[in-house]
Order: sequence, then structure tokens, then C-alpha cells
Amino acid sequence: MARGTHRRYFATFSYENGAVPRVGPNVFLAPTSAVVGNVTIGKNSSIWYNCVLRGDVNEIRIGEETNIQDGTVIHVAKNNAKGVALPTVIGDRVTVGHMALLHACTLEDLSFVGMAATVMDGAVVKKGAMIAAGSLVTPGKR
Repeated sequence: MARGTHRRYFATFSYENGAVPRVGPNVFLAPTSAVVGNVTIGKNSSIWYNCVLRGDVNEIRIGEETNIQDGTVIHVAKNNAKGVALPTVIGDRVTVGHMALLHACTLEDLSFVGMAATVMDGAVVKKGAMIAAGSLVTPGKR
């Protein structure tokens, strides 16, 4: 299959609020990825096999040249434990390892999240920081 032909096969869905994913140019979306609702993916980024990006009750923003690897789940918070609505914001040139879970958090530019790591509500991974594989970043941590 030629480069770029995957795009027509992946699952994108609007949500009941009418939000539709917005995908930049030259984005690789694996055929088994699911991108739902209010999701923006910047140019030259990649969303690999079996990833779920669910922008149903808030927004997900992914910057340019960012790599979201196989099996990662990205979600948002309508009202977290403190009653705060939080999006998930991922900067430019970020790498997220296989099977990571990102929930209502921020990953700044050039950061790295290792395989099977979890980053929770309100946590911020600073520019250039690295989160080890299997780590848990608890709510609100920086």
C-alpha cells in the first residue's frame, strides 16, 4: 500500500455535539486508529495502530511532528474530581510510547512518554522532559 493511502480507512467520528476531527497534511493515521470528536492533529504527525483519541467532552490538540504509538489511549475530562474541565494538549515533536494512557493532561514540546506510562488529569510534562516506561504521573504533578 502506498504511503498516504491509509488515511481513507481509519475511523473518524463526529460526536453528538457535532465536533469533527481535524487532521493536518501528511498525517499518518493507521487503519485501526479511532479518532472521535473534538480532536486536532498537526501536520506530519502519526497516530499508530489501535490508538483511541476520544475528544467527546473536551478537546484533544496534538502538535506537529508528534508520534503517538500503538495502543495509546488519549481522553479528556468534562469534570474531574475537582469539578474542572480539562483538555489534553500535546505539543510539537512529542513521542508517546506504545500503550500509554494520557488523560486530561499537557505534554509540552519535545517531551517523551515511555511505553505503558500513565499521565493523569492536570499533570504537565515540561518541555524536553522524559517519563519512564510504566510510570504513573499523578493528577496535577509537574
